[in-house]
Formats: sequence, C-alpha cells, structure tokens
Amino acid sequence: MFADLKSAFGTPGVWLYSAWVTFLIKYRKTMLGPLWIMIGPAMFILVLGELFKNVAAHSNHLFVPHLAAGLVIWNYMASIVNGAPRLYVHNRASLLHGPVNHFNVILKVICSALIVFLHQMVVVIAVMALHHVAPTASLLLLLPAAALALIHSMWVLIVLGILGARYRDLAEVVEMIMRIAFLATPIIWMVGDDGRGSIVGIYLTFNPFYHVLEPLRGALLGTPIAASSWIISASMAALGITLAAAMYRRFRHLVVLWT
Repeated sequence: MFADLKSAFGTPGVWLYSAWVTFLIKYRKTMLGPLWIMIGPAMFILVLGELFKNVAAHSNHLFVPHLAAGLVIWNYMASIVNGAPRLYVHNRASLLHGPVNHFNVILKVICSALIVFLHQMVVVIAVMALHHVAPTASLLLLLPAAALALIHSMWVLIVLGILGARYRDLAEVVEMIMRIAFLATPIIWMVGDDGRGSIVGIYLTFNPFYHVLEPLRGALLGTPIAASSWIISASMAALGITLAAAMYRRFRHLVVLWT
C-alpha cells in the first residue's frame, strides 16, 4: 500500500489535474459558478445561526463561528465518508482500462473534497471577522489536526471503498448513519462546561466524528481542545491505517470483479 501511495505522490498531475478539471466541468454552465459552494453554507449559517443562538439554553458569542467552522468541516468529512462506499463503483471504468494505481483515484477524491472545503472556508473566515474572532497561536495546531484528518480520509476511503464494492447496501447504511451523526455531533449545538462531566461528555467520548472535528475547529477558533480528542483521533488513525493496509494488500485485485 505504501509503495503505491509513494508512487501516486510522485505523479501529482494525474490526480490533482483530474480533480481540478472535474470541479471546473461541474460548474462551467452555471451563472454563479463555484460561488454555489459557498452560498449553501452561508445561507444555513445566516438563517439558522441567529435562530439557534437565541433559542439555545447556553447562548454564547462564539456560537455562530462554532456553527460555521463545524458545518464546513463536517461537509468535508461527510463528502469523504458518504462517497467512500461508492469509490470503486464510480471509478470502475478507470480500473477496467488496465493496471491502475488505486491511490490516484483515492487522492483525486480527497483533492476534490479539499477544493470544496477551501472554497467554503471563505465563509468561515468571514463569519470569524464579523464576530471579532481574532486568530491566535492555536492556528499552529491546524497542521497536526489537518494531518490527522487527511489520514482518516485515506483509511476510510480504502476500508469503506473495498467493503462498498463487495456489499452495495453499505452506501445506504453509511448515509443513514451520517444523517444521525450530524445531529448527534456538536455542530448546531455547543457543549457547555457543565456537560463535559455528564452523560453528554461520556457520549462524546465514544463519538469518533467529534474527535476528528474538534481539533480542527478548536485550532481555528482558538478554543480549548481536550487532550482526549488528540489521543483518540491519533489512535483511530493508527488503527485505521493498519486495517486499511491489510485490506488493501488482500483485496485490491478483487474490487474490479466486485464492481
């Protein structure tokens, strides 16, 4: 697996160019073009941000930036997780052309999601500026947090991609789980100081999405990041990559037959 990954990194034009062209083609006949990527999150934050802020039991001046950062990061995570079970199914034609480095497909998906994420980050920066959330030294934590998020993206695509090629129902199951997880993860709600030691805190300990999202959001907003989130996220990344390596070695030649 790591040899294929190294080979793919050696030819970035293959997956980077493909992701960029796909992005351009998607919006080439629309009047607003890539602005549509930002309009959706902006409307969600504008319409619901103030409403949720006013009805929340623990109103907080950071709620709208918290919502904006959480929503944009969640959109990236959801695009990876929801797309993973159909990874090989959607790229069957490429795989049938002959020997293909699977990581060219995997990195293309990650790159496409990152292009959308970077566009939507404009909305987060605007919200932070409007709510006077100044950058802090915690921005340096974006580097390890982003590295962990990319590692998670890679192993999720490999593991769910292989399982999704074999079991087509997995895509529907994953989408159902992600819809529930959006509401169960603190994106449109905040965890108060009194909640961390209660049943909510215990629940969040076992919420994997929270531990991937929180370091990124905390680094952006300058809010405290629990050490447990770093430990759990790093542990999941290590276990995930180990599982992905084993599955990739065993099943990468079979996915074409399954799709």
